[in-house]
Amino acid sequence: MSAVNLRFQTVAAKPDIIFTDRGRGFYEPASGRITADYKAALKENQFKAFMRDNAAEQPGSLQDVLLHETAVSWLRHRLSISTPAKCWQETRDEYGRRLKRCCDEVNKEYDVDGLCQGYPKRIKLLQQKQGGRLKK
Repeated sequence: MSAVNLRFQTVAAKPDIIFTDRGRGFYEPASGRITADYKAALKENQFKAFMRDNAAEQPGSLQDVLLHETAVSWLRHRLSISTPAKCWQETRDEYGRRLKRCCDEVNKEYDVDGLCQGYPKRIKLLQQKQGGRLKK
């Protein structure tokens, strides 16, 4: 809920429907049924799942539309090139500082906000292409 409150500070009516992919933390891989933990978290924070209790009709892989993997790759690359030679000696606090530094670098170098805001445009483009592949 804190992420939603932070993102929608100036909006009177905050969203109450959450759209997620079919990742293991959200839906069971084989059946598409919502996981108990995800359902409980939604209820606790007064949200509803866009696909309700069963996302079986939703494709499991939406990488052309949901570009969070792009952001993950930006961060993963930064972490890989900054890993200390003796990584097993890195403390949790040191790793936290390195992770924060990598996040700051990604935010400076890439248009992270644009990536996040691009979802509605990508949905329109997907409709125009009648479900065809999209470029990243």
